[in-house]
Amino acid sequence: LALLLTMLFASLAAASIGGTREDLGKVGWHMTWLFTFPVRPWVLFLGRVLAAACTNAFAWLTVFPLLLVAYLCAGHGARALGEAALATLCLTTLIGAAKLLGETWLRKRGRPGAMRNLQAVFGVLSMLLFMATLATAIAQSVPGAFLDVASALPRTVLWLPWNLPLLLCEGGARSVMYGVLMVAATCALAAGALWCAQALVRGGLVGETSAFRGARTAAGNRPIGAGRLRGIAGKDILLLVRDRTLLVPTLVGPVIVIGFQLVINPQLLGAAGSDFRHLAALAFGVGAYALMASAFMVLAVEGKTLWLLYTFPRRLEDIMRRKALLWGTLACAYPAAVFALAFARGAAWEWGAALYGLLAVGGVFACAPVAAGIGIMATDPFALDP
Repeated sequence: LALLLTMLFASLAAASIGGTREDLGKVGWHMTWLFTFPVRPWVLFLGRVLAAACTNAFAWLTVFPLLLVAYLCAGHGARALGEAALATLCLTTLIGAAKLLGETWLRKRGRPGAMRNLQAVFGVLSMLLFMATLATAIAQSVPGAFLDVASALPRTVLWLPWNLPLLLCEGGARSVMYGVLMVAATCALAAGALWCAQALVRGGLVGETSAFRGARTAAGNRPIGAGRLRGIAGKDILLLVRDRTLLVPTLVGPVIVIGFQLVINPQLLGAAGSDFRHLAALAFGVGAYALMASAFMVLAVEGKTLWLLYTFPRRLEDIMRRKALLWGTLACAYPAAVFALAFARGAAWEWGAALYGLLAVGGVFACAPVAAGIGIMATDPFALDP
């Protein structure tokens, strides 16, 4: 349980930094406005920590059921509900404090250009840790590798701040003592994070702005494909290369999610490989999922630069059509990879497979303008967070 809770806590902490939709290197306008009030910074930061602790819905939907079942299995009865709620609140408070301290330190000490790359790394790490946690939790039998690592851990791992809720399972008078210790440790660590964050912002919320900062890339060092793709398609490719926070959810995220499905259901690809109709349906679903993460964002990704599209010597519908074709072409790589993986695993080649493969790839390509149209109609260009 300590190893499982550690993996889950690390995933949630990484997601609090890498999963946010706002730029890690920028301070929100509301925080900048509040910082002008005659209030000490630690008070503002305390509000952020408490807000994160109470509104982290994903943490409450994962940590709370895990601890509730643990306390019920330990025979705590009706009080297990209150204990699980208190323990979850302590863990979410620790996550909020870690997020506050991490963001504040990075904004004061980190380079603005590296922030988005680091944010993408945290996002991928969060996804991988959560997939590993979920795969362990839903397996019919606990994986042997997980048991080997857990058995090698010393008992002192239970005294880590995020594992203290597990000590409540012992029950009796010790349970009360451990509960007091858990709350005290949470308050002490949160207070330490608030003190450090306040010390970091003595000279302001950020170390430096990113305005007028950067370097031009030499013509000979342009990213691959940038010279062949012109116009809006080349701009989107360059955006993917430069903005890792956009690259991860659009191209890397679908690979992780689909790979996770194949890991926990290895028979899925084998069953699909025995019938090319099923394989084509699986390949089309994979490509359609990739479109959901990319083509839906053709307009929202422009953000505050949307006005530039009105200055180009192209019709708006032509620009949107080119963007949809680009994302449709990229999404076609996913069904092609599914067929290649099936044949690599020993699926027998038939000429009918080529027809089903063309149907799957062509279906994904044909759905790209549909997905782009849905995304365009659902986007509010004037929203602060489109």
